Amino acid sequence: MTLSPREPSPQPYGAAPAGPDAPGQPRFGRRGRAAVLLGSSALAGLLVAGAVSLSTGGALDHLRLRADRDVDNAVGVLGLAEAASRLSAAMPYLEAAHTGLRRQNGYIGLRQQTQQVIILLDELGRTGLDRGAVDGLRRLVNGMDSNLEDLNHVVERRIAIEGELRAALERVPERHAAFRGVLSTLTEQALRALREGSTAPQGADLLRLRDGLEDLGRTMADQLFTAAGLTHASRIAERQKDFRATAGRLGALLDRLPIDAASARRAEAARQLMALGVDAGNIFELRAEWLRVADAVTEVTRNSRDKAAEVAQLARRTAATLKRDTAAGRASASKALGNAPSLAGLIAALAVLAGGALALSGTAARRAGAVPVAPPAVLVGFGDDADDADEDAPRDGPRPLRVLLADDEPINQTVCAALLRREGHAVTVVADGRLAVEAVATQDVDLVLMDLRMPEMDGIEAVRRIRALPDPARAGVRIVMLTASAIPQDADRCRAAGADAVLPKPLRPDTLRPLLASLLDTGAPAEEEAPQPAAADGEIFSDTPLRHMCEALPTERVVQLIGSALKALDEQHAALAEAAGRGDRAMVAATAHRIAGIAGVYGCLALRRAAQTLEAAAEDGEDAIAPRLAAVEAARGPARAALETQRAGLGTAGAAVG
Repeated sequence: MTLSPREPSPQPYGAAPAGPDAPGQPRFGRRGRAAVLLGSSALAGLLVAGAVSLSTGGALDHLRLRADRDVDNAVGVLGLAEAASRLSAAMPYLEAAHTGLRRQNGYIGLRQQTQQVIILLDELGRTGLDRGAVDGLRRLVNGMDSNLEDLNHVVERRIAIEGELRAALERVPERHAAFRGVLSTLTEQALRALREGSTAPQGADLLRLRDGLEDLGRTMADQLFTAAGLTHASRIAERQKDFRATAGRLGALLDRLPIDAASARRAEAARQLMALGVDAGNIFELRAEWLRVADAVTEVTRNSRDKAAEVAQLARRTAATLKRDTAAGRASASKALGNAPSLAGLIAALAVLAGGALALSGTAARRAGAVPVAPPAVLVGFGDDADDADEDAPRDGPRPLRVLLADDEPINQTVCAALLRREGHAVTVVADGRLAVEAVATQDVDLVLMDLRMPEMDGIEAVRRIRALPDPARAGVRIVMLTASAIPQDADRCRAAGADAVLPKPLRPDTLRPLLASLLDTGAPAEEEAPQPAAADGEIFSDTPLRHMCEALPTERVVQLIGSALKALDEQHAALAEAAGRGDRAMVAATAHRIAGIAGVYGCLALRRAAQTLEAAAEDGEDAIAPRLAAVEAARGPARAALETQRAGLGTAGAAVG
């Protein structure tokens, strides 16, 4: 067979091939072959390094995402620490309460703050935070919750004793005056005896007895008043002993008086005065019990504050540990994965160099008649799984907002915060206007959701103070007011104070999302007010708000919140009755507003309407609000029944799912 002179003749396997020095082949020297080998190894190193860089980029993004989540957990734990610190600082308000209404308001405020701590802890438990840390915090929070109930109980008992003690002290001057009144007959008898010269000694004796009885009666009254200010149990016991001695001397003088028509009245008046210091529930015993209960209040308050402070300290330590571990892990992972491309490229280059060296040695061997060795295959596919590495990376979307939520109602805090966080926003929750102003002045905030009516400082005053901040950027933060009020003027007052928009409560996803979209400049139209769907006048209950809650929260948490709502409604109705009994229209309006807010959040439409009507009537100064109060009370029963039904249904569904 004749072959073209440009083609080498076929070689049998094992025969010496035509090498670079063979006739008809290009001739390369050793330096040329070395240059080709080095170039090939460098190219292979660059290609492999690029592939590894692509694959490790996804892994780095994944690690950074996990680190960001850990940082979010640290921020959440710090939020828990701040909430616990605020709770600790608010304990003295309940401790100092000396009326039933102040105690009730103080307890409700602390209960709401405690619920906020529990909610934050529940949210942290669902974020993958270390279970040991969560369990440790939960044990402390449970102890803090129990201490709050104890504090409320002992303060309630102290207030009751104070009421009994005041009533007893009010009877002291009355009974002392009555005792002095019955002694007037002795004066008349003594003067009559003095006018009759034969009985002059008897008249003088009666005057001395009368003076002695008056002195002893005055001493007993002074001893009773003094007892109310004693601060040591031993002193109370001593003064009670002195009082009994004084009462004994008074009884002895009474026995020396002649028996007449006024004797029984004098004895009864003396017994009534003595009873205030010797009978069961007397002033000395009440004061001693008050001291014991007051000491218990101080002790329980200290324990409660210590528990809350311990929660805050543990939360801060946990946050510090998270931040430290996250920073260290991020640095080491970035260093390791960052060096991976260069290391892989170096290994690939060395592999090519080794292969080339083997090939050169094989050529030399073939020249010597040896069997050639097949060159090793180059490893490929280092980045085959790169496409799967960043599946958890954050998707492109609108910029997350830093939202400050100011609301004193726990369920509003819970649902609003859950909706916002589900949209990817960072949320800080405060319970009154004063804390909202402090947060805007010290933290970077993009949006403020502000409740209209809150304790300490209402939403309108808080907006005014924010707009007056010296920093223009902070003073110009976007503020949206949330209100359960049905009074049209309230919305006007909000805008006049500087609010950017007013939204009705409860906040719903279909009102929240367009608002956030407009603030993020995504092209969606801004909705300043999104009115609630009109409900029929006779409609009692709607389950729509609860369905929204179940979308944002676990079912068991919604069941717990319904139970808290039932308790809060009972407490607010009791406060409403007390305020109405005192004729305190301002407190009636404020309490009706809170009832309307709770009712609206849970879909109790009839109760919400009745409470809003009562609020408007109380604020407008209507003369007769009794029918409005009766309407609220009439709507309370159906609202409770509807919530109980929902709670039972959700509890059964939760158990079935579990």
